[in-house]
Amino acid sequence: MFLSPRYKFIIYLFPFLTPSIHAQTTQICDSTNATTNSGRYTFFPDITTTDKDGYQCTDFSLADENSGSVGSTTLFNTTFSWSSSPDISTPHSFPSLTLNLPSILPIPISNISLFPLTNNWALYPGNPLHTISATSPDSLLNASVIAACYLNIYLDLEPSLSLDKRFSATKISIWQANYGGLIPLGYNDTASTITRPVINLAGISYTLYVSQTSPSTSSSSSSASSNSNSSTVVNDEPQVPQTIYTWYPSVNATTLTAMDISPLLNYLWREVYISSNTYVGFVEWGLDARNSVGNVTWSVYETGMTVKPGTPVRAVGMGRRKEVGRGEMLALVGLFVGAVVLFG
Repeated sequence: MFLSPRYKFIIYLFPFLTPSIHAQTTQICDSTNATTNSGRYTFFPDITTTDKDGYQCTDFSLADENSGSVGSTTLFNTTFSWSSSPDISTPHSFPSLTLNLPSILPIPISNISLFPLTNNWALYPGNPLHTISATSPDSLLNASVIAACYLNIYLDLEPSLSLDKRFSATKISIWQANYGGLIPLGYNDTASTITRPVINLAGISYTLYVSQTSPSTSSSSSSASSNSNSSTVVNDEPQVPQTIYTWYPSVNATTLTAMDISPLLNYLWREVYISSNTYVGFVEWGLDARNSVGNVTWSVYETGMTVKPGTPVRAVGMGRRKEVGRGEMLALVGLFVGAVVLFG
């Protein structure tokens, strides 16, 4: 992949790194991934669009900084520019960090005592600037940014399948922030009489939405990639029917400090949405990027996460019994074939 002048311009704009960190930084402008020195985290650019006028470049730190709460943290800058071509119904890219814990993952969902998540980031128009430390929704609106930050957790009754997001039967998506009106799949589904479960964590109310997707209804990236350069476009679309449980927040949050999200997982198996024997495997945290006018930068100044086995914590909130039962959800698989486009 040849770098356009726009790529070359942002190469020199990474001033917030210290010299020692800068020396351990790698730049990724294609489908290449990179793993931190400790092996704990791997960065994936996950470019899934055929938008010929767009691009994405990331400066990723290979250094880990020790953190007692989440083990270690790292940082990166991703600059992208995506148009609405071919459409914005699916992510154009999902620059993300995956968690590598082979001594723990996969693990039964009912055997997780803590799942702390730490991150501090800003999303803003333009190239990387160390002087910007906060996200301005108005500036993103002016730049027509459509994006969302969330954590994806993939699960399956078969441990090996839980480690492959293409073949996992279940996905739990915990949203952190969204811009440009992006909403999760299932947000507008079902009658208004349905009472959705709500769980309160760290002053944020998370509402549960449930949806179903299948290979035939989430293949937009797959069909598009057949006309693309395979070295720059990836296809991580589900190859099996997948149930998606999305926890959607009442407010955007760009800073989390060791926030334990395990109660959101525990609610699902305690209320029998998910079997307690289901394994948590592949874990990724990233930005669903779909549209912008000009360059937009996602500066992640700190990010880290971990999973700790043990006795689970019970969720606090106004949780209700499931809005769609497990049997009903299985029946919906056929109903949704050809009718749903996967979000994230």
